[in-house]
This record gives sequence, structure tokens and C-alpha cells, in this order.
Amino acid sequence: MAATVVLLLKTPSDDLSSDPYQVEFNRLGFRPVFVPVLDTVFTSQNELQRIIAAGPSSISGVTVTSGRAADAWRNAAEMVAQSEGLPGAAWSSVPFYAVGETTSRTLRALSDHLPQHLCPDVDLILGASDGGTSEALAHYIVKEHHRYDNGGAVLELVGDKNKDTLRAILAEAGISSERLQVYGTGPSPSFADDLKRAVVDIPPDGVTWIALFAPSATEFALPHLMNYFRLPTTSNGARVEPTKERPALLASIGPTTAASLRETLSLHVAVVAPKPDASQLASAIALYQSHRDEGQSR
Repeated sequence: MAATVVLLLKTPSDDLSSDPYQVEFNRLGFRPVFVPVLDTVFTSQNELQRIIAAGPSSISGVTVTSGRAADAWRNAAEMVAQSEGLPGAAWSSVPFYAVGETTSRTLRALSDHLPQHLCPDVDLILGASDGGTSEALAHYIVKEHHRYDNGGAVLELVGDKNKDTLRAILAEAGISSERLQVYGTGPSPSFADDLKRAVVDIPPDGVTWIALFAPSATEFALPHLMNYFRLPTTSNGARVEPTKERPALLASIGPTTAASLRETLSLHVAVVAPKPDASQLASAIALYQSHRDEGQSR
């Protein structure tokens, strides 16, 4: 019997063999297939380079809400490393607060590419296990900030679609923050063709899982997905009925994306990862699939 396909609407790591989603889904007997939905463009790189070069004397912590924000730091820090003379103040003395284990892993990998003083100390990459969402991370920072407070602001590295949740919670606790948008995302112009090529290798019988990572990406991808898959809606629940299209079940990386899919797009989300990382998402899908298979065998 062929392995169940999980269609991951995201960009894989440069080294596919070490991508955490590739590793986790393979480990659990699924066949992961990546189709990137969004292209990422770094923004405010000159300003970020200026901040990095100046050092952390006025910064009491850095929040990193996604792997793309960590990549933006790496890109700017590499430029600083090429242009600077003597090493400046060490960013390794400042806590970096990460949303989720995947972001934490990307931050830890910075030490493979950057001088030590331009990347976080692995022991000061904090909050990943407690901060699966921006809200949860904000409450973690409020609890721990006094340990690292130097009177400076918390630097928020964000994308173009972040909400103000984290900033509002910090402000309510009397913690000042400075927000810098370091990347923006837009629809991939090759998505339709990439999806078409991916579907060719997906068996028409059996259920395909589609893993969704952002509301904006899903809204863009939805019309294209409907060309090939029958997507369960909130009106028909988790029923997957035989049609000419491939039946699909939906999984979300987190509650914010799941809520948007249900409320805005009227899509039924079968699985929501307890925390936004590969292991949690793969395990949640495997558990649901196991219960579903048991129910069908009775």
C-alpha cells in the first residue's frame, strides 16, 4: 500500500534531507510533498544592519516569530561581518525569544554561518517550548524579562502580516519594544505550475493531507487546490466523499491559521498542531489518521 501523501504548502529547507518536516513525516510513514506558496523578500536590511553593527547596548532582547525572520537576521549579519573591522558588542549576551521549535532550530543554526558575536548563544534562545504562538511567547517574556533587563527595548523582528498581540501584551506589562519589519511575503508566480507537477505523482485514490501554514497563503492557494482536490468544508465536516477530485483532509500549523480557515474560508480543519513545529504537526496527523483508519475498518 502506497504511503499517504502530505502536501506541505511551504518552502522546504535548502537541504531537503534535513528538513524537519521531511524527516518527521518520513519517520511516521507518510510521503511529504512540498509546494511553496509564498515568495519571501527581505526588507529593512540597511536598518537591521545598522542595529546589528551598533550592538545590543540598548536592546534587552530580540523576538523572532518565524524562520524567515531568523533568515533576515542572518542575511543582514553576514553583510555586517563582511564590512566590519574589529568585532563589536556581542549579541551572544542577549536573549533571543523564538516562536516554536522550528524557529528556535533556525536560530541555533546561525552559529554555523555567522561569527560568534553576531548570533545568539544557544543557551539564550528562549521560549520555544513555551511560546507556540506570539501571545504565548509574549507572556513568557513578561515572566522572564527581569532576568535580562538592561533598560533597553525588546526588538521585534516581524513580517508584513504580523498582528500587534505580542507588542500589546509587552506594553501592558510595562516592557517597551521596537518593531522592525524584516521580510514581506507575496504569492509565488510559479505556484500553479508547481502544484500541477506535484499532483501528477499523487495517487487519485485514497486521502491526501494538505498542511496549511498561513491564512494569506491558503486564500491564494485555495482556487488552485480546488482544481484537484475535494476540500472538506464546515458544512460537510470531515466527510470525504468519492468524487472525480482527490479527497483531502486539512491540517493547520496553529490555532490562528485554523481559525481563519474555518471562519473566513469555511473550511473544516481536521488537525491543528498543538505547537507550530514539524514533530507536533506530523504526530497529530498520524494520530488522527490512525483513529480514522480504525473507524473505517470496523
